[in-house]
Amino acid sequence: MTRVLQVSRQSVYRPISRRPAGAGPGRGRADDEAIVEVAKANPTDGTRMVAALASRELGEPVNRKRVQRVMRQHRLLQRSRNTDRRRRPGYFRVTRPDELWHLDCDLGLDRRPRLGLSARRRGLLHP
Repeated sequence: MTRVLQVSRQSVYRPISRRPAGAGPGRGRADDEAIVEVAKANPTDGTRMVAALASRELGEPVNRKRVQRVMRQHRLLQRSRNTDRRRRPGYFRVTRPDELWHLDCDLGLDRRPRLGLSARRRGLLHP
């Protein structure tokens, strides 16, 4: 049928729908005030926690990215932490020989513990 009419198959099978009137950027929703109230009541919480608290208060799921957008518009976002503080413990760059030593213990075939000691002599990243 679409070949005879020379139209795209998507135009026949796809339902015609329009976006809701309140959709799109720049249009505030009624839930935005609740998000702002929760964010102001909990100034140290991030967007994920504010989204969880707002969804609990409203009784329906609230998108984290929407919470982040609303908090950004109202200047409620906190500064992000420095990425250097978030590294795992014991993770650093070796800068000179004999700076990092590694001790390993395992059980041998005779079930006696064996200790191995080695020094990392290269300037590579080692966990």
